[in-house]
Amino acid sequence: MKIMFRILRSLKKHIQKKIRKRNIDKYGSVGKNVLLQTTMKNISRPENIFLGDYVSLGSDIVMYATNQSKIIIGDGTIIAPRCKLLTSNHNYDTENLKSIPFDNINIVQDITIGEGVWLGDSVLVLPGVTIGRGAVIGGGSVVTKDIPDFAIAAGNPARVIKYRDKSVFLKLLQEKKFYRSIDWESLGGKEFINKE
Repeated sequence: MKIMFRILRSLKKHIQKKIRKRNIDKYGSVGKNVLLQTTMKNISRPENIFLGDYVSLGSDIVMYATNQSKIIIGDGTIIAPRCKLLTSNHNYDTENLKSIPFDNINIVQDITIGEGVWLGDSVLVLPGVTIGRGAVIGGGSVVTKDIPDFAIAAGNPARVIKYRDKSVFLKLLQEKKFYRSIDWESLGGKEFINKE
């Protein structure tokens, strides 16, 4: 019985790997060593989504690009599960509004996420936003405006709380030491520190 479960598990992994490979080919571009844990069911217009090297996309991510808008994700960026990146919004507040609460017009704007950014769990990024390199966005935040380089932001709407150490970030960036570029197992695996 154990052998049967091992065979089934191995077969499942093999099928998932083939599906991921097929899905990677649908994106506008995909860098090296990219981890896609999300499915294509929540990705629109993948040909207008561009992923840098060492990018990690968690499970259940929604990325909504259109034929007139794109999503660009820089090297080394990690996007946690359940994040949403939306490049389109309904027209709800113009002089020529044709119906309420909104009409048939969609307003589209690109989303750009810089290098080495970390979006925590369930972050919502709205159209036209640029998140600067090295930024960290706290879980559950709603990003409605641009976030500067090295900023740590959180909330609804997301506001800058403080900034990361720029010199440390730039040194690691220059050395291309992204989380996904390091063999953590060879260094003893994941560490947990009780911060009091």
